[in-house]
Formats: sequence, C-alpha cells, structure tokens
Amino acid sequence: MEDQFQRTRLLLGDEGMERLGRSKVAIFGIGGVGGYVAEALARSGVGALTLVDSDRVSLTNINRQIIATHSSIGQYKVDVMAKRIHDINPDAFVEARRCFYLPENAQEFDFSQYSYVVDAVDTVTAKLEIILQAKKCGVSVISSMGAGNKLDPAAFRVADIYDTKVCPLARIMRRELKHRGVDSLKVVYSEEKPLKPLAAIGKDSLAGEQAAPMEASASGRRDTPGSVAFVPSVAGLILAGEVVKDLLELEQNTAIRLETRDLILKKAEYADWSAIYHNLWRHEESANYMLWNVTRSEEEAKKRMDRTVSFEKKEKYALLVYLKETGQAIGFAGMRQMEPKVFEELGIALGPDYVGRGYGKQILNALIEEAARCGGTRFYASVREKNLASRNLIKSCGFSLAGSPEEKTDPRNGVRYVLEKYVRDI
Repeated sequence: MEDQFQRTRLLLGDEGMERLGRSKVAIFGIGGVGGYVAEALARSGVGALTLVDSDRVSLTNINRQIIATHSSIGQYKVDVMAKRIHDINPDAFVEARRCFYLPENAQEFDFSQYSYVVDAVDTVTAKLEIILQAKKCGVSVISSMGAGNKLDPAAFRVADIYDTKVCPLARIMRRELKHRGVDSLKVVYSEEKPLKPLAAIGKDSLAGEQAAPMEASASGRRDTPGSVAFVPSVAGLILAGEVVKDLLELEQNTAIRLETRDLILKKAEYADWSAIYHNLWRHEESANYMLWNVTRSEEEAKKRMDRTVSFEKKEKYALLVYLKETGQAIGFAGMRQMEPKVFEELGIALGPDYVGRGYGKQILNALIEEAARCGGTRFYASVREKNLASRNLIKSCGFSLAGSPEEKTDPRNGVRYVLEKYVRDI
C-alpha cells in the first residue's frame, strides 16, 4: 500500500513518524520564511499546525513566498497555507489564526499546548513576546533572524542567540533578551552582511524577512528590504529541519520515567520551579559537594528552571526527582552514556528534608537498572573524598574504587578537593 510519507519513513522509522504525527507546532509569521517552515513540517508528517499571521497575500509577495500566486492575491496567508497543508496531508489538523501576535493579545494563546514554537515574525516586540511566552511554558522555541537584503543562502547558521554575529537583528535581540533574563535561544541567522537595496519601493508585507527591524530613513519612512526566492526559503527549511530533529529527540527524552518504591524520576516541568527551589536549590548544605550555586530568590529560581528544562531536553538522562506521595520535586539525578555499554552517574542531590530516608539508594539502583536495560555492562560514580554519606551510599550499591583519586578545583570558589571514582559491573 502506497504511503505519502514512505520516503521519510525510510529515514525516521515508524516510531519517528508517529512522534511527528502526535506533535503540534505553532508558526508565527507565514511569509517568506514561515511559509516554508509550514510547508516542510506538513510534508514531514507533523500532525497539527497552528498558523498565525494577519497579512493577506500581495503582488510583491510572489517573488519569494510559497503561498503567493496571482490567484491567491488578497487572501489571508494563513487561509491559503491551511488549504495547501490539507492538500498535502488531508489528515493534518490546521488552526489558522488571522491575527498579529503582540503582548496585547498574548492571553488568547495557550503556549503549553504546543510541542514546539517557531518565531518567523518581523518585529522585535512580537518576537520577544513569543519567545518569553514559550520559555515561560517550558516549550521549545526557535527564532528566525534577518533574511532580507541577502543573496547568499549558504551563509545561514544554526546557533544560540549569544553566539551570533554580523546579523543586525540578532544584535538587537541579544541585547533585549539579555535585559529580560533569557539565557539561551536557538536561532537561524545569516553571516552575510546585509546589502543596501538599490531603491526604496515602499512598504510591503514582510513577515519573516527582516534585515533588521526596518530602520527608519531620514524622512521617517521605513525602508523595505530587498528579497529573493532562494534566501528566505532556505532559512525556513533550516528552521523546519531543526524542529523535526528536536521533536524526534525531545519526545524520546521526555518519555523517560523511572520509578522506585517512593520516587519518580522524570523530566522537569516549568511549573515545578517553586517546589525544587524551596526543597533544594535555596539550601546551602545541599550545594556543599555539588558544582552548582545556591539560588537566592524566586525570580532567580524561575530563570534556573528555564535553564534546567532546556538542559534536560538535551541530556537524555538528566531528571528531576519527585516524591510519589506528594508529587513534589525534591531533588535531581542523572546519568550519561560515556561509550557503548558504559554509563556514569551525573550526580544525585536531594533537599535536606529528604536525606537519610534511603532515597539516594533507590535513585542509584534505578539508574543502574536503566543502564542495564539499555545494554550497559559497567557503571561509574564519582564522589568527593569528604562526602562520607555519598561514599557509603556508593559502596552499599556494590561499587569499588577505580584508579587513583584526582585533585580538582571547585570553579565556584577555587577550593581544591579530591574526587574519587568508583565502578561496578552491571
């Protein structure tokens, strides 16, 4: 039986296609960049798409926007794109929102329903609000930087916003995001220096194709960036590729859930920031033998949880520890695969009210069992020489000293300490 996704399935497999089919992606801005994002996600089998744009197709969109033809002029871009997606995949769910996203109507959107958010709009105000709302809800977001006034499609890069260069819009976004306490953001940007348009031709519908937030000329009019078919389209396809790859990895990671008699180990959710802050992060004694700093305020805790959610999406077995009885986050734990069949513990930390109850042993044994389930045959764990409780825990789980202790320096205060490494077969 023929399958329209057969060629994709050969690369992603049945499970991968099922994951994409369960995903819901919001795309803000259905222009030269966002239109190609929607196109590629629909053709990749993403099951649900929310399209957000207030513009109608205009004559000058035809040179670069996939939904722009002479027959679609005057129609809402989201409506044209929705119709196109249904023609590509009749089973897809498409929500078309004829509006421009701004802080004033942010309450009309529930970001927690999305698996991923794509920012392809052209104003800094809207971009910032989209990014902040996604981060607040713990939803992955990727943002398009400037794609106008450029001719080199090979100059696009994927990077964190704070690692970008050349792009004028990225420079502004770095400053504004830093001011708002956003520590990281995946973006697609170009390292091509923007060209100066030969002539100003008036305003246009430019969603997703900014060279920077359009700079006002001496007359006060905002200049229209030049554009071509082969630059914003490439940016959109790169964005879509990142979304697909992240969705496949994220769902696999977020599905991880380990249970013990009293505990659940699973991925962090933004809503748990208060519990983990009060139970663990604010306590000096919990950080003594770890490499993290104490969190001093609730605002700082919210930002830390944002970083934690992002980190755990990248690190497969980085998990928060929840007490079954209350559902509260009380600590964290994790492991990493060092090489085939070899795993190492990343650290176990519990709030002071939960120490001495046997939870550490439950956690370590759960990690060892999971490593064995994944084909592991050896498991390493490290402990500071002076951390007698953790050393006793490791030994009680069948570990023995591996090699000579190493002298290390604590990056927080420059204090020297001795790190012991232990190993056991599994």
